Amino acid sequence: MFKKILSQIDLYYGKVKMPKGYEIDRAILKEEIIHSALISDSRKSQSKLDINFYDYKIKDTTVLTPLHVYLKDFIQLKFKIKLILKDFWGNITYPQEQTLNRNTVDANNLNNSADYTLIYGVDVYDETSKIVIEYDDNRRKTRSWHIPIKDNDFVMFPSTQKYYISQNNSNKLNTYLTLTFEYIG
Repeated sequence: MFKKILSQIDLYYGKVKMPKGYEIDRAILKEEIIHSALISDSRKSQSKLDINFYDYKIKDTTVLTPLHVYLKDFIQLKFKIKLILKDFWGNITYPQEQTLNRNTVDANNLNNSADYTLIYGVDVYDETSKIVIEYDDNRRKTRSWHIPIKDNDFVMFPSTQKYYISQNNSNKLNTYLTLTFEYIG
């Protein structure tokens, strides 16, 4: 008798623990995301009908580079997964708001779509905020996994998975950074 796993959904999550002296200045990152949200042409899409309308382009700041390099290197060392940064953007949830349910692949261009999506908690006031990842478990459809996210936490999962960030129950803005990666073996 044999067993062969044909498919699996891998999730990676935890705290970002930068080396001493290289800590992430999340205040600068938050400021960059909020500043981008105030500029109309910084949206990834100008159409309110497009899911990318709520994604805010941000500059590759001196804060962002060490963060994505650390995450990429950490994941390679810990899990033997080599990744290349593909794209990044900021998201904001206002009080009593949640993000739309989505994935980050382009169904019309799967060859150039990202393999992994990573959500990073830049400034999260709501202690109950979660990343909700939907998946199917054979015939048990539309299951979900709820992963709490706080400041300096990350959650990484396959880009084909639908996800959303749960309702912001605080009275302040929550800011997140989304990075997508290509898997290179």
